[in-house]
Amino acid sequence: MDRVAEALALDPVRLRERNALRPGDTMATGQVLGDDASALAVLREAVKRSDFNRKRRAWRGTSRGIGLSLYFHGAGFTGSGEVMLASRAALELTPTGARILVGSTEMGQGTRTTLAQIVAEELDGPSSGSRWPTPTPRSFPTAADRCLPHLHGGGRPPEGLRDGDEGAARRSFASRLPEAARPLTLTRQYEPPPGVAWDDAAYRGDAYATYGWGCTVAELEKDPSPTRFGPRE
Repeated sequence: MDRVAEALALDPVRLRERNALRPGDTMATGQVLGDDASALAVLREAVKRSDFNRKRRAWRGTSRGIGLSLYFHGAGFTGSGEVMLASRAALELTPTGARILVGSTEMGQGTRTTLAQIVAEELDGPSSGSRWPTPTPRSFPTAADRCLPHLHGGGRPPEGLRDGDEGAARRSFASRLPEAARPLTLTRQYEPPPGVAWDDAAYRGDAYATYGWGCTVAELEKDPSPTRFGPRE
């Protein structure tokens, strides 16, 4: 993109702004992007936070450089993949609070925290999530980032919920549950969001229910000292 911008005598940020996907744009599969298409927003925020334009001008012709990459990624498996997997999740209300039952693996992507935030937000109170080794509903693989991007939790952990202090959160939430609601287990299977449709035969339609949008900025500095290699064996 930078080489194209240079050939066209355009600012590289401006070129990306011109070509960024926007709400209402149509994808190759015929999918029309919704209002959550935020390429421009994340690009401009990254440029602002990194002071990209000033640094790029100041470092031109020096041993330092700065570059950026604007990108997006579909959430979940392409097309009808999530429908065919038919993943399930369960929520159990117990005398000591809420328990989240999912089969996806927590390997650093934040599933445990985010699912707890979603439950707390929906039930209007702090909660904590945990997994039972067996049995758990079949949620299928933790592939790429399919477990979280389309789920909307709070922007921060709910009050009273932090790692290592789950007991207080459970007791606080459980105290507001009517006795008749404990214990209670609800299990739900994945259903595509309203308005999302996919044709496997024609490979047309909504390839993903939603997308994640991002912009990475990298700063580099070249070491001007000569590189020394030892004699060949």
